[in-house]
This record gives sequence, structure tokens and C-alpha cells, in this order.
Amino acid sequence: MHTPQEKLEFSVRLRYALNRYNPKLLKPTELSQTFNKWAKTDISTQSVHKWLTGQSVPTMDKIMVLSMKLHVNVNWLRYGIGNMITRGVPVIDNINKFLVEYRDLTPSQQEVIKDTMKKLLEL
Repeated sequence: MHTPQEKLEFSVRLRYALNRYNPKLLKPTELSQTFNKWAKTDISTQSVHKWLTGQSVPTMDKIMVLSMKLHVNVNWLRYGIGNMITRGVPVIDNINKFLVEYRDLTPSQQEVIKDTMKKLLEL
């Protein structure tokens, strides 16, 4: 079982990778349709919405598909370990710095960040 913190941290990394690859994929419908083509499977828009909003973490087989197609390190995407890799070039990213700073916020400040991210996903 994944902790709420793990789910949120995964969603931050996923959204970051998606935004770099193709910002249109930040929309759950777009990502579910694209993912289904990549993996030749049937992932619902609701499942993708949960990934993007920190409500759930996909299974490792789905994370492997995402990391391969988004050109990122699978361990970075799932666990935040190591560098994010894009098309074979190491990328210096600020995601881990953001997550460290996020952990230092009060619960009410964290809620403001979560609400803001959810609203941005609705755009």
C-alpha cells in the first residue's frame, strides 16, 4: 500500500515528465487514450486522473511503459531515485528540491498546493 506522500510525489514526477514530453497529456482523457495505444491495454480516464492527482500509483508494468515512452528513468519516475533521463541526456531537475520543501510546509500549506495542482489539471 502506498502512503499519501508517495502517491503525491509520484504524481508530481509524472506530471513533470508529461509536461516535458507533451503538455496535452496532462489531461486524463488524452493520457489514457495515448497510454492505451502505447501499451495496447485499456486504462480508464478515472485511473489516469488518480495517477495525476496523487490518489494512486500505477502498477510497475504501467510505470515501465510510461518511463519508456516519456524517456525517463523508471526508478526516478516511481521512486524519485537518481536523475531523470530524457532521450539519453541527464536532466538537472528541481522536483526533488520541491518535494523536500513541500514536506517542510504545514499541513494547511500542503493543502493549498494540492488544491492549486488539482485546479491546474482541470485547465
